[in-house]
Amino acid sequence: MLHDLYAAGKENRAFLHARFGLGGDVLTPYKKTIEQWLAPDPQGRKPFEISPSKARRAIADYQKAAAGDRAGLADLLLVYCETSVSFSQEFGYDDGAYFNALMNAFEEALPLVRDLPEGDARTELVIRLDELVEEACDLPYDVAAEMDELLQQFQLSLGDEPA
Repeated sequence: MLHDLYAAGKENRAFLHARFGLGGDVLTPYKKTIEQWLAPDPQGRKPFEISPSKARRAIADYQKAAAGDRAGLADLLLVYCETSVSFSQEFGYDDGAYFNALMNAFEEALPLVRDLPEGDARTELVIRLDELVEEACDLPYDVAAEMDELLQQFQLSLGDEPA
């Protein structure tokens, strides 16, 4: 039965890899889906479509598959944010709903990162959070200022990391 599920489609394979920790980076298919829906190639052959909800669905699918992997979930949420910021910067994309979804993902990532045990994985995520705020500085709607304020509320910045 597992073999049949595995063979039935790439979503099933991604789920099984995440659930059982099979293969290399189990986050890769979820990251690709996030990038596909948040930063589509404007010159690609598929119709140009941006869908934050479909990108969030990939995160929810991972959360179901790898229940309890807070670091992996935080990583995907940051990929969501990084992809949104990068796409907006590169193409001048300016959509209020898109930025609201970005801020929701950012805010959801913060308690996950804060509650991770001290160590390299947490430090790497905090560095990415700080870099994200820097990269968002030119975005509309005061996105960077809101991100920075949230970082301060959650006491997450490089200055808060132990030496």
